[in-house]
Amino acid sequence: VTRRLPVLLARHSIGLIAVDSVAAPMRGDDLLSAAAHASERAGVLMQTAASLKLLAHDFDCAVVVTNQASDVFHPPAQPQGGGVVEAGAGGPVSLGGEKVAALGLAWSHCVNSRLFLSRMRSTPAHRHPQ
Repeated sequence: VTRRLPVLLARHSIGLIAVDSVAAPMRGDDLLSAAAHASERAGVLMQTAASLKLLAHDFDCAVVVTNQASDVFHPPAQPQGGGVVEAGAGGPVSLGGEKVAALGLAWSHCVNSRLFLSRMRSTPAHRHPQ
C-alpha cells in the first residue's frame, strides 16, 4: 500500500482502489493472527487504513475495502430440567443471522462508511427465467 500503490496511482488515472479482503493477510500471518499480538495487528490495521485514506485524498479516488464476516457461535442451549444432551450436540451453534467482522473493533474505527451485503436464498418466485 505504501510503496507500489502510490506509484501506480501517479502513473495512471485510477478512480477506484478495491482491496479484497483486508482480513486475508491478517489471518494468514501467524505473527499477526495470534491473539497475543492483537495490539500489533491493530497498529498495522490503523496504518493501512490511514495510508488508504491519504491515497484516496491525494489522488482523488475512492477506496473500497472488503472485510470477511463470520457467523456468531453460541454455546448450545442446555436442556430444561437437567436433561442429557446427546453426544455430538455439545459444540457451538450458529444461529445463522448474527455476524461478526473478522477484524473486530480496531478496524471498525477505521472505516468511514459501512455497507453490509448478504446473499439471499433463491426461492422459485425469485428465480430469473433462463
